[in-house]
Amino acid sequence: MQTYVPWNYHEVSPGSFKWDGQQDLEAFIRLAAKHDMLVILRPGPYICAEYNFGGLPAWLGSSVVSAIEIFCVWTTWHFCVSLFHRLHCTV
Repeated sequence: MQTYVPWNYHEVSPGSFKWDGQQDLEAFIRLAAKHDMLVILRPGPYICAEYNFGGLPAWLGSSVVSAIEIFCVWTTWHFCVSLFHRLHCTV
């Protein structure tokens, strides 16, 4: 199965990531593995038109966030998802 990893769902405010409760991606992947399903992660940053702002955090549109800051937080997002995948998704 494929699943998006919406940036706006996991980083509601800059630098504050949430990976537990409803956002527990590791638990989701382990549950899929338990039922012999493979998971393809699709972490964005832009994921699709069905999500508000395409899955991008609303705070990116803030007038206080510059283009350089957007690049930096986007890079941080990809680093966090990649690190999460390496550490937790070796199912």
